[in-house]
Amino acid sequence: MREQLRDDLSVCEILALAIQSEIEARRFYEGMANRADKPRIASTFAFLAQDERDHEEKLRQRSEADLCEPSPAGGPAIESVSGNFIETATELQALKIAIHGESRAREFYTWAAERTQDPEGKAMFKELAAVEASHQNLLEAEYKARGGQPWSEYELDTWVRE
Repeated sequence: MREQLRDDLSVCEILALAIQSEIEARRFYEGMANRADKPRIASTFAFLAQDERDHEEKLRQRSEADLCEPSPAGGPAIESVSGNFIETATELQALKIAIHGESRAREFYTWAAERTQDPEGKAMFKELAAVEASHQNLLEAEYKARGGQPWSEYELDTWVRE
């Protein structure tokens, strides 16, 4: 992740990347929620879509507070999840794609927190990194459950709350 990002990115550029990435992740999750055969998977993807929408709003508010120019729709994003797979991915493939995307998002927000000098910005990026890590944990639990590996409802609920 770090090797793909320029060290001279401004806070506004970092926020623009983050906003676009949250938009792309939300679209992926919404698409997969609509396509999922199993209600539980659909519910998980819908939950994640709403979280990504909340992240986008938080980032937009921060961007406005920092007096950044509004992010253009369709701008560059960090590599996360891709809408290109919405039409063809199976539920298990979508879970794998999402796990990878959440891992990349966590790495990005960790990088942004390390780079940001502003205490409020640093705290926001750390919080987002932690939430993305929890998303990754949830998706990994769902993947294990769908892959036929033993996984109880209690263990899945524990993963979600950590």
